[in-house]
Amino acid sequence: MDFFLQQMLNALQWGSFYALIALGYTLVYGVLRLINFAHGDIFMVGAYIAFFVSTWLISGNGLGLPQHTVLWLTIPLTMILTAFVGVTIERVAYRPLRRKGAHRLYVVITALMCGLILENGNLALLGATKRKLPELIEKTVYSIGPLVITNLKLWVIAAAILVFIALQTVVTRTKVGMAMRAVSWDRFALPLMGIPLDSVIVVTFILGSGIAGLGGMLFAMCYPTLEPYMGAMIGWKAFIAAVVGGIGDIRGAFVGGFLLAFVEIMVVAFLPSTYMDLFSFTILLLPVFLILANTLVSQTAFKATIVGEIITFLGNPVIALFISLCLGAFLLAKDLDNKTVVGMMNDALRDAGPIVMITAGGGALGAVVKATGAAGMMANGIVAIGIPGILVPLLIGTIMRFPQGSGTTAMITGSAIIAPMLVTLGINPYLAGLAVCLTAMCPSFLNDSYFHVVTSFSGMDIKTSLKTWTIGSILVPVFGSVIICILSLFIH
Repeated sequence: MDFFLQQMLNALQWGSFYALIALGYTLVYGVLRLINFAHGDIFMVGAYIAFFVSTWLISGNGLGLPQHTVLWLTIPLTMILTAFVGVTIERVAYRPLRRKGAHRLYVVITALMCGLILENGNLALLGATKRKLPELIEKTVYSIGPLVITNLKLWVIAAAILVFIALQTVVTRTKVGMAMRAVSWDRFALPLMGIPLDSVIVVTFILGSGIAGLGGMLFAMCYPTLEPYMGAMIGWKAFIAAVVGGIGDIRGAFVGGFLLAFVEIMVVAFLPSTYMDLFSFTILLLPVFLILANTLVSQTAFKATIVGEIITFLGNPVIALFISLCLGAFLLAKDLDNKTVVGMMNDALRDAGPIVMITAGGGALGAVVKATGAAGMMANGIVAIGIPGILVPLLIGTIMRFPQGSGTTAMITGSAIIAPMLVTLGINPYLAGLAVCLTAMCPSFLNDSYFHVVTSFSGMDIKTSLKTWTIGSILVPVFGSVIICILSLFIH
């Protein structure tokens, strides 16, 4: 019991960091329906700002202030400067896209790019040398029976709770919060009511980035080592916490941070620490892991047990995807009205329908080709020509691509055809597999599911998509085939 309570205290501290970052995620998403993937790196920037501010205030070249004064000055300065960084990103990167009505995919890509700029810009300017935040609080250890807790841990937990209460109050009980909720509801009607849209969005980024800056400072106080990529992983996990809690819901994001931390701490307590990230991301990839578990169990005698039957049932692709749909509806769409949800489902079906039909048609064709023996006759005809063996998988991958459309289906079908011929052809099986997969990506537009995925979700028209698609889908198979042919001369 004591062990469990100690781990709970550890989870409260670790969850406080997740909660502070997740609050920024959910605040921006709730207002703009924008997932700011650069938020984790703003957290990193906040830690570095705290380092430079505190170092300057302590140093003789600065003001040479005492420790407690430096702490209380560093907190607001860090939050203000970090908020400035967040507002700058919104002004330079997000606002032009928003005003042009850009597709959400472009905004997501831009957010990822901003995160990379912050990480690598930090690395280029400051170097790879790790830095250590000056000690701003003298560490004190408290023992409550068998439990051990530090004053820093109490600071972090208290800060997370106070920030949550303050943010909840601002959003629900102030005019600014009412304007933020109005933007979330209908941002196009907001200017008609005399409320400046851009100002409300700026306030949103000020709050979200300021909270991230505070989180970065607290993290640097507890774990003093600073490096440019420190915000990447914790940012992604905080995003998971926001999703688990229902992204767009402040209370849910706060609770989700602690839930994720509890899962990680319990994993580390009973399993090797290397499993921590696996379990964290499994929360989002649950359907994938269910299908994987079904596949593994089906190959063992464990399948006949009750647990094995449960895993087999849950890991059925249809059941696993249904679970994913339910989780998405519960976590992401719980605050949306029925009309909005139905509209989103219609859009999804419109985009997914052609893709499903193309892929299913390609799979059916592949099954027919193999069942009728046409595959054998085609392969024998190619072998009879007397061309080098490595060209056979290259040709089969290409041939399978055009009628089937789907590159994935062409890879599977082509591999099934070439597998029985490997011994006769005398080619390396790894090279043969690479050859099939490579040429299965050659251009096939009108019946290509992936082409329709890119076209639909990027917002490009067919003409533009054809131009951008053609170059890559031709150059990659051509140059790749040349490399494989060269490798076949040395690898057998």
